Amino acid sequence: MLNDDERSRTELERALRETRAYRDWQSLDPGPSVDIDERYAALPITTKADLRRGAPRALVPGGQDLDAAVARGEAELVTTSGTTGTPTTLVWSQRWWDASEALGWPLNANLAAVATGRHSECVLASARCVGPPPIDRPRSMAERTLGRLLFLNETADLALWSDADVRRMADELAGFEPAILEADSSYLAAFCARAEAQSLPLFRPRCIVLTYGRPSALHLARIRRAFGAPIVSSYGSTETGYVFVSCERGTLHQNVASCRVELTPLAADPRVGKLVITPFGHPFMCLLRYDVGDLVRLSARDCACGRDAGVALDDILGRAEDVSLTRGGDVVTAAALDEAVAAGSDAEEIVTYQIDQDAPGTVRLRAVAMTALDGAALTRRLRILYGGEATVERADALEPRPSGKYPYLRRGLALELSDRFGRARSPK
Repeated sequence: MLNDDERSRTELERALRETRAYRDWQSLDPGPSVDIDERYAALPITTKADLRRGAPRALVPGGQDLDAAVARGEAELVTTSGTTGTPTTLVWSQRWWDASEALGWPLNANLAAVATGRHSECVLASARCVGPPPIDRPRSMAERTLGRLLFLNETADLALWSDADVRRMADELAGFEPAILEADSSYLAAFCARAEAQSLPLFRPRCIVLTYGRPSALHLARIRRAFGAPIVSSYGSTETGYVFVSCERGTLHQNVASCRVELTPLAADPRVGKLVITPFGHPFMCLLRYDVGDLVRLSARDCACGRDAGVALDDILGRAEDVSLTRGGDVVTAAALDEAVAAGSDAEEIVTYQIDQDAPGTVRLRAVAMTALDGAALTRRLRILYGGEATVERADALEPRPSGKYPYLRRGLALELSDRFGRARSPK
């Protein structure tokens, strides 16, 4: 079995030798006699703009006939949801994805105990991200069941759920009896709140896996109260596969057999930075040093679970594009905002929230709440966090992105943050 460095070397040389997208990078590679970390550090970063220009055919390694693979059903051309930019056409390999996912299961004992590859699973997320194509809806439960997976949701906007939709999803969850419930935390927290309002009992799966976006503390608290099942956070993407999985202690551990992880550190705090990922072994798509656009915080100590391979994170801090600014110009991540929102007892009734910011230090927070919202204490906490002005108001619904995902920051400033980050490096 290859070790981490050998996997990194194999993927690097495959991409440089066999793809049109990375052919010009060959002259930048210092060569096989140099340490693998130095070889990677000598290369540029692949940005989302680079990906859009080259995908999908310039990323296909030599010897692969993409059209033939699509015809055989071994590959599929898919379009990303465009969460933070223009949608991009990529090559999907279900076999590669399944292998990457399975490699991550042992990183959490609760997940490993139930995930076999044959286990039943319900999925609750934006219908524009997962499940059958968004046409000819509504569909029957049978039409939304693909093998061992049942896709519960049929919309990309939570405001479109009727009470009947919520009852249907609760009934289907109970009837399907999934071992695992995989969900976008925004959708699952809203489902829990709507089910509570209707006094609907909820089937308890053996494990809940939260993915598709960063779960807020408010989401987590509501989901725990509703289900009482073990919760696992996973992090990955269509481009990169499964990258991190949280252990029983909550630390996010790298799926080392599936990818290489580097970090572009924030100058003000070198433990915080943007993730740069090189996925391994995709048969029809090579990506080197891909900037996924998410901020993370490295763990400062060894995890008590005993897992010590690869990079360990305390938290996914949110997307770099979703940062806001204090009056003094300091960065406020989605995680820092979330900590302030969730810090008081007044937050217990909040289901979810978003902020607007048009000037540093000034924010407007809109919250979906179970009851009337007294925002005085929350307003004070936001003013302390931002060092400026804040207002809090109740909203019936929030505005999703076109993908159906719900950002913490709906409208931000035009920020240029590149000068706040250093060069990408391996955190080993």
